[in-house]
Amino acid sequence: MDADGNAAFKDGSDGAKAMDAYLQLHQDMYKLGQDPASGVTVDGSSPNPGFQQKTVAMVYDGIWNLAQYEKDLGDDLGVSTMPTLDNGNVPALFAQGEGFYLNSNADAAKTAAFITWGKYVTSVEGQTIAAKQGGLLPVNPAVQLDDPNLQTFSKQFALGTPFPNRQELGAFWGPMGDAITAVSAGGETPDQARTDAYKLIQAAIDTMHAPMAAASAEATTSP
Repeated sequence: MDADGNAAFKDGSDGAKAMDAYLQLHQDMYKLGQDPASGVTVDGSSPNPGFQQKTVAMVYDGIWNLAQYEKDLGDDLGVSTMPTLDNGNVPALFAQGEGFYLNSNADAAKTAAFITWGKYVTSVEGQTIAAKQGGLLPVNPAVQLDDPNLQTFSKQFALGTPFPNRQELGAFWGPMGDAITAVSAGGETPDQARTDAYKLIQAAIDTMHAPMAAASAEATTSP
């Protein structure tokens, strides 16, 4: 996605090359998953039962399952940042946080209670509980990160790209999921699947942008 919210992987662009490589990875992993001798299993279970039971050696997963894996595996668990690419960079994954919202219809008493709770949950005590029992990165900088696994997640988080908080992102999920299916079970080439996804995504984004473009044009032509 570019700065204006458009899909940034049309034919001939650097983004297209990156997307083709991304889809090629999915295709390669799918093919390996079809070969019993490869040792690769493609399984979307979260958390992964095989990893919990030590029949799977390694998984690609997120911090949301850290507490469960630490409980299941103890000292046998290790966490790593993403593998370094050929260009020397560590992939900058989307970085985002979790938030809590107060219903706009809450009365004064509930609002006061929410504020009291919010102050506690972000305090050193509250964030220490979240880190030690929930396996979450603390937002309070006064909380010490003693868990080496959390420290690794912190390093990866610091390399992350902020999750784009804009409506255009909603246009990506469906077509990208279909593209991944197309290059795996569907057997399409990455460039075919990427081209189809781009057309669908950009068409949806153009529809989103149309009212803004019309309003801008009207403002420009108005006396």
